[in-house]
Amino acid sequence: MMNDVETRSDQKPSLCFVNCIESGPMEQQAVMLAESIQRWGGKFADCNHYMVMPRLSAPIANQTKDQLEKLGVNVVRINPQHKATWYANLNKATALKYVEEIASEEMICWLDTDILIIDEPIDLELEDGVDFKAMPASTCHDIGVDQKTQNHSNYWKKFCQALGLVYEELPTIPSQEREHTEMKMYWQGGVFCYRRICMLGAMHQKMFLQRLANPVASVDSGVYFYDQTSLALAVWQKKLKWKTLNMHYNFALNKLRSGEWSVGEFGSTRVIHYFGSMWPDAFEQLIDFVEMERPDVAEFLRFKGPLENRLGWWQRLFNRCPNFMRKRKFRKFELTAAAY
Repeated sequence: MMNDVETRSDQKPSLCFVNCIESGPMEQQAVMLAESIQRWGGKFADCNHYMVMPRLSAPIANQTKDQLEKLGVNVVRINPQHKATWYANLNKATALKYVEEIASEEMICWLDTDILIIDEPIDLELEDGVDFKAMPASTCHDIGVDQKTQNHSNYWKKFCQALGLVYEELPTIPSQEREHTEMKMYWQGGVFCYRRICMLGAMHQKMFLQRLANPVASVDSGVYFYDQTSLALAVWQKKLKWKTLNMHYNFALNKLRSGEWSVGEFGSTRVIHYFGSMWPDAFEQLIDFVEMERPDVAEFLRFKGPLENRLGWWQRLFNRCPNFMRKRKFRKFELTAAAY
């Protein structure tokens, strides 16, 4: 294969970014994400950006609206046709399905809202003959099936069986670089790019809803990873031609695994996935780590300060009823899912 960098142009790609937004701390994260794209995104800086409000919630603050408008972000509220808005991680597929139907760009790039672009993300652009790119999920921290140990295979077999799929036919992909193995197809869902014509979001939502109708849980993670497992099945069912992204396009700075943060590996990073590390209990640790390699990014983060819940009393009151009902439905769903 020819060197990817040599074959790319400097022109803005036909690509749009998509993420979700709701009232609360996600507003602060969304503004940071949009600013990071414009500051460090290079030729991606001016790509269309859709932030989707995919279910009922209090309106976002006027200040947030103004900031996102100045950044050229398209903020859209939609009313999904399905009735499973109680499962928060389904929001991703719902948002993607919507954008597929209104966007004109050739490529769609999903970014979780706790993502920051810190250097031009050149590998997000799809080469000819590639339909989908993402970083593999983990066989250690997620529920990926290592071809040697076969951990989590019973769970995958059961949910494939529930959907009428043959687990043994699920193809293998290379694992994350640190894990040095092969695994059943399973993608980390924080950052991925695909061709809009493939309508992957619609298939992702279809698979997700089928999963909810046939509840199966993991003995290790319960029903948490329905998003990533459904994404893998959607890529498989669509028969997309895939290519893996390396860790520098989804570099995990998860406060729960700070012992794995490596300065040596961080130096070439273009996309940060900071998970819960922007909250006060891990904020200074995050700043200190980033500052060793990227003082400009550390200064940006310090200026933004740690995340906080800025909801006003009326927003909290507005959200109380739907949040209560969603938690109740989710808990009921958990209790119906047999664990494997």
